Amino acid sequence: MSRVAERDLADWDRIAAGYLDRAASPEGRIFLQFTEAVWKVVGDVRRKRMLDLGCGPGWMTRALCDGGARVRGIEGSTQMLQQARKICPEVEFEQHDLSLGLPYPDRSFDLIVSHMLVTAIPTVRDLFRDVRRCLARRGRFVFSLRHPSFYNFAASREDEGGRPFRKVTGYLEPAVWRATVFEGGHNHYHRSLTDYFQALRDSGLTVTAFVEPQTDPGADEPDATLRSFRSSIPDFLVIEARPI
Repeated sequence: MSRVAERDLADWDRIAAGYLDRAASPEGRIFLQFTEAVWKVVGDVRRKRMLDLGCGPGWMTRALCDGGARVRGIEGSTQMLQQARKICPEVEFEQHDLSLGLPYPDRSFDLIVSHMLVTAIPTVRDLFRDVRRCLARRGRFVFSLRHPSFYNFAASREDEGGRPFRKVTGYLEPAVWRATVFEGGHNHYHRSLTDYFQALRDSGLTVTAFVEPQTDPGADEPDATLRSFRSSIPDFLVIEARPI
């Protein structure tokens, strides 16, 4: 394991409890908003051989099992895996540095699902190549991430006409930004959409679905004008890719 991976995993071990409370709570707005879009792309999972890639605390693993899939889970963070094993004691989990690829035989899975993983690892090319290798001939890879076009925007401002806007900066260049949503923070690895599409293509995968779900600010934004403005900018996106 590289020193970068060790530092990243130490961050995620530290913030695991906060992540579970804020981003993976079944009652939370964030959980409901993101998972609805993911499930629309994932579809029916009954009897599918599935991998929950970067399974975190196991909420998706649980949902996939309940949906009738045969699931395995893989995650780098020790603390996240402890939570996942409590939620899904019947599932086989592996702990692994995901930036190094996947420890599974060829064509092991019909569907690989990954929620909010790709921006947490420093490189995706080795991972995408192994995703392609581990997918069945007609398999699918579905992953979600913070929308790279709008993640590093300045706070909302108003133009001369009083209309809100956000200024996007530093989009095209790969970068490491320190995300501070959770106490102590963690690294966010920024890549453009072109970078993701090219990495998928180089790995033998082609995009077959691309969804930018509408943002629902909810009670986080009491001002009606700003709430309408925020709902017009997607915070996240979901991509489906299949073997070429």
